[in-house]
Amino acid sequence: MGRIIGDGGISYAVIDIMVDKGYQGKGYGRLTMKEIDNYFCKNTDEDYYIILIANLPADKFF
Repeated sequence: MGRIIGDGGISYAVIDIMVDKGYQGKGYGRLTMKEIDNYFCKNTDEDYYIILIANLPADKFF
């Protein structure tokens, strides 16, 4: 699961990326981030800013 919040223009934050412990290590987090990236590619201009809010050590994953 993950959420994107933003102004619909150039500023976005990726937050609340989480995978249930029973499903961790199976690629679901990576798939979630890929879908979020696809959203940005399809729905934004090239000039946008993304902020990732993550706990340690999850920040290394993204």
